[in-house]
Amino acid sequence: RIFAGLVAVLCPHRAREIVAAVRRDAPAHPSPNAGVAEAALAAALGRRLGGPLRYGTVTEDRPLLGDGPRPEPEDVPTAVRIADRVEWAAVILLALIWLPGRLDRLTRRHYSL
Repeated sequence: RIFAGLVAVLCPHRAREIVAAVRRDAPAHPSPNAGVAEAALAAALGRRLGGPLRYGTVTEDRPLLGDGPRPEPEDVPTAVRIADRVEWAAVILLALIWLPGRLDRLTRRHYSL
């Protein structure tokens, strides 16, 4: 869910579509976590992800997530760029949450000597 929220924040021009796709499509995915991320990315790209896939000789029929045409090879750099930005945003967000408490403990320890 954090991934989807960050995708919506980082792609504000597609935020409504991202929220709608996550609500509508993510529950259909066999993995509750992967479904949210895949639906968010599909909506951010304006593409449809999912469908049949193969693991060696086994074919698995997965639900379609998002609206729009199937992805093209040209969509890969955009998808990677979105994923990279979400990763950095998550790191920054976690640092902003973690650092103030850590710094407070360090300064209290330093000044209590």
